[in-house]
Amino acid sequence: MLLTAVGLILTMAFNNCARLGGFGMMESMDLAITHPAEAPPLYATQVRNQVAEKSYVMDVMRTIFVGPLMTRPQVDAILDKWVEIRGGYWGGGCNVYDTFSLRACGTSTPFSQVGNSQVSKSSEQVTPSVVRESYHVQICENLLGTEAGLRSAMEKIEHSEIPTPAAMEQIYEIFYREETPGAFLSVLKKMDQDLAADDATPDERWRMLFLLVCESPGWQVL
Repeated sequence: MLLTAVGLILTMAFNNCARLGGFGMMESMDLAITHPAEAPPLYATQVRNQVAEKSYVMDVMRTIFVGPLMTRPQVDAILDKWVEIRGGYWGGGCNVYDTFSLRACGTSTPFSQVGNSQVSKSSEQVTPSVVRESYHVQICENLLGTEAGLRSAMEKIEHSEIPTPAAMEQIYEIFYREETPGAFLSVLKKMDQDLAADDATPDERWRMLFLLVCESPGWQVL
């Protein structure tokens, strides 16, 4: 039910994204992946080599989800599964001494058996892809699918029992950091109103808000 609701909201957001920030699951490289509130929509073909590499993505996730209820090793286990061992899609320099990063370098052969000329480093500029976005969604669902993950994220904002517009702005800002939500806020408000009308629990409403912002790809665009 939760994932169905996410799909419906993302569909609504994409259909209205001309003035929204950072929506749209990429079904092809021609679909829009970021629509700043006061700028013309950008398309994946226009933002090639302009999405953040893995170290930034992991830093955002650790900042939001690591806390007393969710430890760094627990968060890193999820990031290892969906980022580190799939590093070719995420960019960032490979580390030939690290088991996970070796896969990002295009080899799983131990360093002692690999010459430097056979190891290619990922560029700091990364091309967006549907595959990368599917991993991105998995990260959000794995982290927010647990009670500990949700509570850890909620600790990073000022919150009451039920979501408020001020809290929604803060959810946006912890992912998008220096940006403000603009028209994105109206989508969050509408979703929460619909959930409340359907008698969703406070936790379900909080989780949906965090999922919607977490799964939007715009916060990764440089």
